[in-house]
Amino acid sequence: VEKFYSRHYPDKEEGLRVLEALLRSGATTEGPNKTARAAVFLLHRALRDKVFSVYSLASSVVTYFFSHYITNKVSTAEITRSVDKILPELLSKSGDSTPRVHNTAVHTILSMAHSQELRYGTRVHRIYLSDGRSTFCCL
Repeated sequence: VEKFYSRHYPDKEEGLRVLEALLRSGATTEGPNKTARAAVFLLHRALRDKVFSVYSLASSVVTYFFSHYITNKVSTAEITRSVDKILPELLSKSGDSTPRVHNTAVHTILSMAHSQELRYGTRVHRIYLSDGRSTFCCL
């Protein structure tokens, strides 16, 4: 956790790599719901970072989180909390004037929408992206 609060972006990148390795291995002492909540808190912080390499790595961890980690592990309520925390950050970044930030945000939102756990959610809404496309996501 201390790496996420560092002022140096290599430390933040290392923290994201450690988080991704932890999610991939699943070797935590806490349950999957608590791990998911902590990961989403840290990912939310990393998505707000102004350095593109940190933001890009955070978006790839978000993609892994929603496509692989939550599958059959995390409760529906925790998945909804995760989407509620991360989606507003990504939507604000999708309106960014920088093409690589915008494209990364749109790609991450679309990859979240393709997650099976989000597709079979109880409340599915259409989200309109800033470039005119739309996607469906559980909110």
